[in-house]
Amino acid sequence: MTYDGIEISPQQHDYGHCKVEDAEFFTVHLHLTTGGADDVADFDTFPAAEAWAELLLDQHPCLHKYGISYS
Repeated sequence: MTYDGIEISPQQHDYGHCKVEDAEFFTVHLHLTTGGADDVADFDTFPAAEAWAELLLDQHPCLHKYGISYS
């Protein structure tokens, strides 16, 4: 599998994707070059999710095509 970007999204345990202010946790997704995404990690806080995503971006040049996006 090849990835070309990262997305961070706010989530609720019972409802899935939600508004940032309603989030119970944050999921980091890696975008597949063929379409779609894989959920790779969950974090209790947005800063923790963003810090990990930035580390991934630094270590994997293939992710630079789209960088980090937020939903």
